[in-house]
Amino acid sequence: MERDLHKKIAREPRRAETREQVGSAKRFPARFRPLAGALLASVLYALALPRVGWNFLIFAVPVVWTLLALREPTSGDEGAKRGFWRRVWRAATGEYPQFWFASFVFWIYVVHWVSFPHPVLCFGWLALAGYLAIYLPLHIGFSRVLNRFARLPIWIAASISWVAIERLRNVVLDGFSFAGLSGAIYNVPELLQLAEPLGEYGVGALIVLVGSLVGAAIDKRRETGRVSVRLLSFAAIALLCAYLYGSLQISKYDDLESAAARGGRPSLKIAILQDSTQYRFPPPKGLNKEVSDKYKVLALEAANLDPDLVVWPEGCYFGYFYDCEADYNPLINSFAKRKIGEKTLDQTEIEKQFPKFAATTGAERFDARDGLMFVRKSMIAQRRDMTRMTARLGAPALLGIASAVFDERGEPTTHNSAVLVPYIGDKTAVDEQTFEELTRPQTSKIVADDSTEFRRYDKIHLVMFGEYVPFLKWLPDSWSIKAICAESVLGRGENPTAFRVSPRDSTAPFVLAPNICFESSVPHKIKSQIRELKEAGADPDVLVNISHDGWFRCGMETDMHLATHVFRAIENRRSVITATHGGFSAWIDPVGRIRATGERGACQVVEANLYAVKVKRSGLIAGRDLGEIWSWGCAALALGAALIWTLRRALARVVRARKTTESPLSLNKDAK
Repeated sequence: MERDLHKKIAREPRRAETREQVGSAKRFPARFRPLAGALLASVLYALALPRVGWNFLIFAVPVVWTLLALREPTSGDEGAKRGFWRRVWRAATGEYPQFWFASFVFWIYVVHWVSFPHPVLCFGWLALAGYLAIYLPLHIGFSRVLNRFARLPIWIAASISWVAIERLRNVVLDGFSFAGLSGAIYNVPELLQLAEPLGEYGVGALIVLVGSLVGAAIDKRRETGRVSVRLLSFAAIALLCAYLYGSLQISKYDDLESAAARGGRPSLKIAILQDSTQYRFPPPKGLNKEVSDKYKVLALEAANLDPDLVVWPEGCYFGYFYDCEADYNPLINSFAKRKIGEKTLDQTEIEKQFPKFAATTGAERFDARDGLMFVRKSMIAQRRDMTRMTARLGAPALLGIASAVFDERGEPTTHNSAVLVPYIGDKTAVDEQTFEELTRPQTSKIVADDSTEFRRYDKIHLVMFGEYVPFLKWLPDSWSIKAICAESVLGRGENPTAFRVSPRDSTAPFVLAPNICFESSVPHKIKSQIRELKEAGADPDVLVNISHDGWFRCGMETDMHLATHVFRAIENRRSVITATHGGFSAWIDPVGRIRATGERGACQVVEANLYAVKVKRSGLIAGRDLGEIWSWGCAALALGAALIWTLRRALARVVRARKTTESPLSLNKDAK
């Protein structure tokens, strides 16, 4: 019996040790449950987006996020006195770093196409993914603050938080709207019509609202032991109401379009060109010319459709479009009359004979003279060649081309441009055009009333590192990277531009407003352009986007880019035409239905036949856009609540520290 007692005593420490190990093993996976949940949400999110396209999985993503937000945060006090590196490890593996890591994994997959143009862009890919990953911990943090501090139900708090996140994402670093929650269902137009009054943010808020109601219903099991049927019913009702509202809006537009067709209103037929030749940086020598020639052949094929307009993608017309800031014809003509090029004139004679020219050029007068004479000669030859092309097409053409715009000093500024080449008539009519008629500048910076006038839109919102490099002018001139980057820097456009095109055998004007590449991906940029055009009396009927996605191998980026066009159509209730090299050329109607699109990786002509049907927008309050107002309101509410909560916690820590130092125990220690 004594022997058995000794055996029991000997086994007791071992059992205690085993229990401690088991407890530690249980606590270890529990600590990383936020990571597991966030990774699950990331997988569901990735499967819902194009190319996999299981789009209704997107409603499950905010379910997981809501459960994570409702989860009680783990305390960081355990093990706080176990050493510096232990505390660093616990901080690095806390809840919010785990959320960031799971989101980083998601964005690594979603924006992998950023690295395709050049291996160096792998650094940009990782940096972009790391930046975008910040927004998931922010979303969960905002949701918790609004739920626990502002006392809002989690389904309201999460919806406000998501709108705030999307608003910030569309503003910071010039905006990035790809792969939002709403982009997963861009091909379900019945659920997208909230984008008209509330912007794309409204569709994202709907998805989060439905998902967070389901998440809150599941979380009720902790309190009541069963799922809340009431919250599940609210989620179903919200989804059903959105679907019915969307169906009603689509039906209204269909009635208007049918009435326009029955009433004999003219329609505009547009031929949209698409090719998918892949690019890499720097492009191989001769590739740009080869692609341009391919598009010229494709345009001649499109002429068989008798279009009213032919649209080329961005940068797919070879060469530069030469233009001037003002009408320099009188100045250039004076060079020939005064024979400035035949004898050397000193500065005094230049100032006497050409005071305006001397004031603008100074010592560089001969370079400026040669530059202006060269550009007029080039403009005449180029524009005559372009109008001969439209004579063969029988219609005007909108070209994606780089432009070189000269000032009075003969100095060019390069732009990424969309140029409307007018249809003047047959070859005889083109050849009868004078120097002044071919080289005259735009009479208005906003809109042209003369259909024989060339129009040029310069891209306003440039792509960082692709079209401009921030802080480049502050880099030392001795750095070789400065010269390399300067070669790709483009000038920024000053204002939006519109042009009028009429169908064949009709004088009914259609006002078209161009934008270029990723300008269409950020909602407020397109809305501001439309607002400025309206104020100038040129309310656009059609938004025309020209893009070059040939750098991205016809992958996920092309689908996400197409999704942004769908939302711009619904938000502004305007048809959208997009001509995209290496992506999808498409026609999207004002309710977001893709009426015609090219096939992935194909070389073809996409035909659009649209009416100037303008649906009255319900998302305007006293001329202000409701989507912009409420998204900024949500952002202000979330940021304000987070700031107040942070200040209160900091103040509480200060008060606790003072109470600790002033406690009787500490006073007794000081007395001793």
